[in-house]
Amino acid sequence: MRSIVLCLLFAAAVTRGEEPVRGPVIAGFGPAFKVEDLAVPVDAGVERKVALDVLHSRPEGLNPFIESAARYLNMHALRGVPADKMRVALVVHGPATFDVLNDEAHMERKGSPNPNAGLLSALLKADVDIYLCGQSAGFNDISADELHPGVRLGLSAMTMFESLQREGYTLLP
Repeated sequence: MRSIVLCLLFAAAVTRGEEPVRGPVIAGFGPAFKVEDLAVPVDAGVERKVALDVLHSRPEGLNPFIESAARYLNMHALRGVPADKMRVALVVHGPATFDVLNDEAHMERKGSPNPNAGLLSALLKADVDIYLCGQSAGFNDISADELHPGVRLGLSAMTMFESLQREGYTLLP
């Protein structure tokens, strides 16, 4: 545990004073730092497959847990990992359910366009798979036609995590 803390402190020290980069994979989102002198090198040739658990939301503005997908892609690209070596899937459920609605449905339910719409579009364009838990959709009376274009329904978040892990994805809570 102490080595992890020291690594994090060292990483913070080497980036002090620098501004994060918003790109190169997801331009304008996912601020990340290019960290040098890593304790554990990043192998650019390894295929990375991660499933991000998006349970939480924010009352207004971008959902930082959705933006984590952009950060993941950007920070690894800054270390030389090609975009085609990274597969990212978001599994959205619970309070974050409304963050993947299209603008019209978000306006109807929340009174404003979806602040995550641009981020969702950028992630989908970069081949990020975005799944909404069908159970969360059902409990919130959300139909598939109310979802942001490209967001797909799964039977449940639990089922999606199980399926993605069977396909070799690592769950990042």
